[in-house]
Amino acid sequence: AQVEENVILAVKALRERDEVLARKIEESDELIDAAEVEVEEEALKILALYQPVAMDLRFLAAVLKINNDLERIADLAVNIAERSIVLGKQRGIKAPFDFTTMAEKSRAMLTNAIASLIDMDPIKAHEVWLADDEVDEGDHKRRAVLDLQQRLDAIYAGQPRNAPEDRAFAAIVEEFEMPKALPDALLEGLAWDAQERRYNDLSGVRSYSAR
Repeated sequence: AQVEENVILAVKALRERDEVLARKIEESDELIDAAEVEVEEEALKILALYQPVAMDLRFLAAVLKINNDLERIADLAVNIAERSIVLGKQRGIKAPFDFTTMAEKSRAMLTNAIASLIDMDPIKAHEVWLADDEVDEGDHKRRAVLDLQQRLDAIYAGQPRNAPEDRAFAAIVEEFEMPKALPDALLEGLAWDAQERRYNDLSGVRSYSAR
């Protein structure tokens, strides 16, 4: 429950650039670390004293592995919280896509994964496995490419966004008189990646490589 809560709070801290909330996540991580050690010690004690076999042994092995995974997820929540603190001190930096939908789907996966273990529900576990593809294949890739195209158009129109990377690239374009066809081709290749385009022959691969 604490790990799941930290994931939710970490996303909220990132979205709202809330340093106080981010610090709270950092502090609670010590409790999660201690809980991981406690669970591991209890599991090893059961192994040593009762020497479980068959299904009991498999369940205990799964608990040990999942225990480690949950601790790792908590560490990633801390990483997100730390990034939110850094970003909170910057001005004008926005996410190129709405990550909240992806975060909610990820949180639901975590909740259902734990529930599938507790309930010994293979159908729910399979649903979590399928949901992973949905998170991976979200439309954020396409929106990110579209955003990059809009930023590139603004740069070549002489009106770059007020962001360090946009201003820096605008300066490079001006200094070296870079034709727009070059970054346009690169973005086209990124768009093909987002579309998961497949190539049936060497000619198609060469076209992609040229980008």
